[in-house]
Amino acid sequence: MNIKNFILKIKAFFRKNSPESIKKIPTGLALIFLSFTFGNFFGLGFKLLNWPAKSLFVPLIFVEIISFFMYSKALGPQKFLLTKNLNFIKFGFLIGIFVEAFKVGS
Repeated sequence: MNIKNFILKIKAFFRKNSPESIKKIPTGLALIFLSFTFGNFFGLGFKLLNWPAKSLFVPLIFVEIISFFMYSKALGPQKFLLTKNLNFIKFGFLIGIFVEAFKVGS
């Protein structure tokens, strides 16, 4: 079995067993990965600006407000992917801030 057939079988499996928004596996995974890395670099960039610690939470509060509006409405297949990406942006942002905090503490 070559790699192309293996990938096609994996895509067929996920098409049967996944929500409508994640039927395109490479697109969904790529968006989630890009959201995580964007959030991570977002956190690292804000920490490197040498602003006071209180101002680091301004973008995080902005993302939380957006996620509040996203969760307040019914989730369709497209909004499911958007909320998942928003969560990964928040996760990456927090990871970036924690990495910088550990660098400063050591």
